[in-house]
Amino acid sequence: MKRSTERILALALIASLLILPPGLSAKGKRGATLVITRTDGTLVTGELIAAKPDSLLLLSTAGQEESVGLGEIKSVRIVRKSHALLLAAIGFVPGAVAGGMAMSSDPEIETWAKVAGAAVGGALGALAGLGISLGIGADATFPVAGEPGEALSRLMTRLKGLSREGRIEVAAGPEGIRPAPVPRGTPTPAGVPTGVPSPFPRRSRFRLSLATTTTFGRPDRGMVRTFEAPWRFSGSVPPGESGVYTAPFFQTSYAEASAWILPGPVSLAYELTEKWLPEIEVFFTPGEGHGIWGDLSFVSTTDGITYEGRVGTNLSANFSSVLVGLNYRPIAPSRLERTSLEVGISAGPARVKIGPEYVQATLVPADRKTVLSARVHAAYDFFFVPAFSLGAFVDYRYLEASFAAMTGTTEAIFYGSGVEPITAQVEVSLPALIISRSGMSAGIRIGFRF
Repeated sequence: MKRSTERILALALIASLLILPPGLSAKGKRGATLVITRTDGTLVTGELIAAKPDSLLLLSTAGQEESVGLGEIKSVRIVRKSHALLLAAIGFVPGAVAGGMAMSSDPEIETWAKVAGAAVGGALGALAGLGISLGIGADATFPVAGEPGEALSRLMTRLKGLSREGRIEVAAGPEGIRPAPVPRGTPTPAGVPTGVPSPFPRRSRFRLSLATTTTFGRPDRGMVRTFEAPWRFSGSVPPGESGVYTAPFFQTSYAEASAWILPGPVSLAYELTEKWLPEIEVFFTPGEGHGIWGDLSFVSTTDGITYEGRVGTNLSANFSSVLVGLNYRPIAPSRLERTSLEVGISAGPARVKIGPEYVQATLVPADRKTVLSARVHAAYDFFFVPAFSLGAFVDYRYLEASFAAMTGTTEAIFYGSGVEPITAQVEVSLPALIISRSGMSAGIRIGFRF
């Protein structure tokens, strides 16, 4: 029974290859959908099978072929495939993340408000995706009747490329596949031995991308983190004043001017297939600022006066990461498609270095740490020529490091009412320090294929 079933399937496959024109049985190679308006006002809709010099061959949804002569056609409308749902879904994800994080930056906001913020952000992102889909998916209509011969020739050349027959020819041509390896010493069709550069053109598979990134939606930007930290005098002081005392501290995050617009990331991708691209990315993010300050106070055992002073430091944090990831393109560039839509995810090690902005500030010593970083992104590119593209992207990057609790010393000036200030060395024990670069960002990028 099993052998009979296999025989029937084999016969059906052979029959399909015999019935269909050469190459038309290739999986997934369909022609564009056309809506033809005849000069008498009737419409013909179907898949474009072939574009001949004097007619168009269409296949209707009912499976019937119909040939329409060029002299009968008033106009041709090319129906573009809609990517509205896909782009809306891609826009929803970063929008929801950005909206949720924006609402989560304030700890006093209730959970329902955070969920609402994520929903609103997701809706705005989905609307943006729908807007992009309308821009790249609008149908194109071309007049035929009364057009000059040169215009009709250009149109028929374009329709030939959009036909099922034309697309299969492209896929089967030397630019659609890479030549199979030939044993060394075997002459090529041109009679040239292997080892000499092949005369056949080869499809570009490597893509180098150079980008510029602007950060936004950072949940920690301007955030104030408060905590209590113990401190004491580390030098010679009057008896009973050495401490230990407890003081309120706060940590703020800010961006230096150079951190708002960053060069990078720089990435190199390999087109494993037209849809899947493994990629390696390098990203450097200097100029992240963090301030840690505390208000110290004590009561002098000598004169009974309360003295107050502020100590702290401004830190500069530098990040560098190397990520390896995989990208998927639901819309891939080709000889018939000049746009590309890409989504991807990557992960890898990141180096985080911190240090005081001023040498004399030793409250927080310099330190470095290697952590895991990750990134998800969506990108849109337009190809001016096959080797050059310009596009935009939006992403979310996870990149943060937690440095262990530390003890630092610094000089403090204490002021009291009606008395001279006191300068003394103090020692402060700080809790674990969290440095983050996580958040949403967007940018533009240029790509080179080679």
